[in-house]
Amino acid sequence: MWHRTFLLLTFIHLLSLVAGSVLIPYSHETKYFEFDIEGVMYLGKTKVSWNEDLTKPWNSKRLLLSATLCNAAWDALQRDPLLRYVGKGTCILEYVHQGDFGILHMRLPLYEVQSYGVDQTEEGFGDKVKKLFEKYKPTGEQYYFGKGIRINVLTK
Repeated sequence: MWHRTFLLLTFIHLLSLVAGSVLIPYSHETKYFEFDIEGVMYLGKTKVSWNEDLTKPWNSKRLLLSATLCNAAWDALQRDPLLRYVGKGTCILEYVHQGDFGILHMRLPLYEVQSYGVDQTEEGFGDKVKKLFEKYKPTGEQYYFGKGIRINVLTK
């Protein structure tokens, strides 16, 4: 029973996000600093692997995976002296391979990234985030990206 309630609330939340973005006038468009994190996902010290199809965005396991990966990503970014003051933007699991590979799409408020002097180049920002993720050790059994991730900066 609680599964249906969870899925219904998640569906309502997603609908409100879509409806809200349609109702916001174009002149109030917020600029974001967008980037993707690509890599192999781990749970604790073991590489994760799925036998089921997680490509459907409404799959409850995919939603939970997305939430925990986003939480781990925010925790890792908070360890940087400049990025810790940048407000949370948005985060979504964009792609999940049937095996262990995933792509996490993140957006940070552009004006805050600029005001704190964060390097916005592919090399500078990418190297910084790679180091943060390699040093990050999750607490308990939490999904996270392992070493060897790739950062793609989408905001030019």
